[in-house]
Amino acid sequence: MEEILIEDKKRIGIIEKLIIIMMFIVAFIGIMISEIELKIISGLLFITGGLFLFFSIKEKRKKQSNNDQKIQSKDDTTENIYNNLSSSDDSFEEDHSDDFVIVKSIPNHKKKKSFEDPNQITINENISKEKTIDDNIEIENNIDSNNISTNVKTNNVIKTSTFDLKKNNIVFTKDPKSEFGTFLNNILSIIKETVFAHSVLFFWVDLERKAIVFDSCVTSSSNILLNKKDNLEFGDNLVSKVALSGKAEIVTNINPDSIKDLLCYYKDNENIHSVIAIPIFFEDSIVAVLVVDSLEEDAYGPETINQLNSFITLLSSLINYSTEKYEYYNDSRILKKLESIYNLIYEENNVDKFILNVSKEIRELIDWDYSALILNESDDWIVVDVNKRDPLKSYAYTKMKIDINNSLVGNSIKENKFTIVEDITKAGAPRFNQSEKILNNGSLIIMPIYSLTRTFGAMIFEISKIGFYTTEDANLLNKICKFIASYLEIVTLKSYIDNNITIDEDTGIYKQEIFLQKITDELKRNADYNLGGVLLLLSIDKQDELIYRYGISGFNTILLSVVNILNGFIPSYDILGRVDKNVIGIFRIGLNIDDGKVFAEKVRKSIAANIINLDSKSFSVTVSIGFVEVQKFDNSYEMIDNCKKILNIALQEGGNRVKIN
Repeated sequence: MEEILIEDKKRIGIIEKLIIIMMFIVAFIGIMISEIELKIISGLLFITGGLFLFFSIKEKRKKQSNNDQKIQSKDDTTENIYNNLSSSDDSFEEDHSDDFVIVKSIPNHKKKKSFEDPNQITINENISKEKTIDDNIEIENNIDSNNISTNVKTNNVIKTSTFDLKKNNIVFTKDPKSEFGTFLNNILSIIKETVFAHSVLFFWVDLERKAIVFDSCVTSSSNILLNKKDNLEFGDNLVSKVALSGKAEIVTNINPDSIKDLLCYYKDNENIHSVIAIPIFFEDSIVAVLVVDSLEEDAYGPETINQLNSFITLLSSLINYSTEKYEYYNDSRILKKLESIYNLIYEENNVDKFILNVSKEIRELIDWDYSALILNESDDWIVVDVNKRDPLKSYAYTKMKIDINNSLVGNSIKENKFTIVEDITKAGAPRFNQSEKILNNGSLIIMPIYSLTRTFGAMIFEISKIGFYTTEDANLLNKICKFIASYLEIVTLKSYIDNNITIDEDTGIYKQEIFLQKITDELKRNADYNLGGVLLLLSIDKQDELIYRYGISGFNTILLSVVNILNGFIPSYDILGRVDKNVIGIFRIGLNIDDGKVFAEKVRKSIAANIINLDSKSFSVTVSIGFVEVQKFDNSYEMIDNCKKILNIALQEGGNRVKIN
């Protein structure tokens, strides 16, 4: 017997045809629909169909291998068959199976051959009509529900690799980056086991920035030099050559002295003899490079590229899917943050406090090791807030002044532009001022904070990795800035109104600042004329319960009804103001402590007897009152603080009572 040819009688079964048709339908639907959830579902169905076809083909190969084993027999049996057949003319014999036709060609007038040499059997792994003439390999694939097992027998040496599906479950998360990382690591693991690689690595490529960024690897080595998001310089290394040429490269016999220069991702010389690097395209541009290396010489060839093509296609599709999902994810995160920031408008009228609260929301959108907020105070730009992942590391400090003309932050504020520094050591200017003592290296991004009419300050984010921040980060922050600009205009207007209007809009009495100012004036007059007086602070009992039942607007209605009762008790020259959300202040001029107590009890009983009509319901409320004499205090703030303590005691004792200092 000289040659055995194996042809696939039935290349694609009925079930496979149906699966292929379904995959085309699912792909078409996935392209046509716009909802991201349906796109994800169609993508998963497409991948599931591909896996089914993969396993089906593997099963056919198993049957093919079993047929080959039937052809091989013991030496005596083979000798007898050869003797019997050699006496006749050229003859052909066909063994039929369900999926294959095995054609045996036995030419006459040849000497007998020994079948002890395993290299006499040639099997085309792709079940095509082409024959391979390399070192012949017998492949057997056994598939069960949990593992993909591959046995490769070469020169009587069997290698077995198993990819455990249970241990490599793909976990779907809300974060597309984490999800992509999970998919990528699983694919790299399958590639490693499929081609018996020593290491499989994935690099991102940015030709515009001349940047190569390491992402992930699956390796049997403990000698890998790179960490995730580390940069690889463009040069003579293999990844750079493939990124620039856009063509796959195979090196089958590597000089040990050139490993570190060629591969660049091992700390020390690794005993690598073969490597293959393949570019990955997205929208006609190179975006990544896949590198696969081996400890054996001549481990890879053109057939390896054909074998890896399906994985490259899968990775390209995965990048496309993850890119679209990441855009949707970013837009979703921005909308949620904008909603949170918008709610801050109602909570804060002070512009600086509003910006400080906004900076806390923005910090959750970007990765950083250090961050700082810079605002203007008394015509100086100063650091007002500093955050560090590692509190022991040196960075800026609060109240630190900014050199507006000779610093990175100063230039960003003056020009109202985003600033990205890929390598701080090459920035050519300090971050904040010339006297800063910051030893940390890496990259930074500066985001100006501005409205439609002015610049309020800036935020700086810094991380201990060179080239970490990109224009993508700047674009994300810029989207936020455009909305914040209009929000700042609203808060600025509210702050202006708040500073120039003296009356509280809910109750019609003095606002806190005006009330305190009026009390201060009365204390000065009392010091000159010794008129005397008392300060009362009044609070409605069970505030939380009332807000739960009637809402904020309902509670303000209740508060207004109390104010109307108070207006009926005090003369126009006494002072009535809102000290807090549920605290009303009453300053009675000329009253002593006994008169004040009588007045407070009268107010308490009148409010308790008053019937309030709200939302078709009638009810009454009670109040707690605390008061002090004005002669004991020199300023309004001290007097207010002491009176609040007395009021809190009344509330803690159950409410509906008057307490005196």
